[in-house]
Amino acid sequence: MKPPSRRMPKKWRPKKLGWFGAGVFIFMLSAVPGGVIASNGGPLFLSCGVSLAVFLTLLLSAFLQNKKVKKMAEKRKEETICTFARQLNCREVDTWIIRAVYEELLVYFGYPPHLEDSFDKIDPEDVDDMGIAISERIGRPLNESEKNPYFGKVKTVRDMIFFFTAQPLKERPDTTAPSSP
Repeated sequence: MKPPSRRMPKKWRPKKLGWFGAGVFIFMLSAVPGGVIASNGGPLFLSCGVSLAVFLTLLLSAFLQNKKVKKMAEKRKEETICTFARQLNCREVDTWIIRAVYEELLVYFGYPPHLEDSFDKIDPEDVDDMGIAISERIGRPLNESEKNPYFGKVKTVRDMIFFFTAQPLKERPDTTAPSSP
């Protein structure tokens, strides 16, 4: 009998930087173009203006993105992994895949995912990184993913679940060992 998905090892995640830390980091990055201009003899006023403009643009972008995530999270606040799993036939889809995809996307999106949510506006490398993390948690390596009928066709959350369902199961991760930090 296969172990239930709630026994799947948890994934260790680093602590988030936070708003203050992110603001300081963005300001430091935005100061680099200004420093280059100033070091080449350009006026200091121009370099400070460029740094401030870049900083404010990045800050506004982060604020608008955070507002969008909060709005979507408020809209989906009643949804849980149960509502997500009910949309799939758990006799055909491995529950470990459902839980791993849900948990990975919940952290990435900041709100509960739907099967119809698209990856169009997400960097393909981020989708690949999520796929690697999911495959490690569920014991379905991506070694021969080119043979998978869903290879290169993952556009939605549903496609990602079916992609992993078509991947061969090598070995389940040890459910008794503590997760590594």
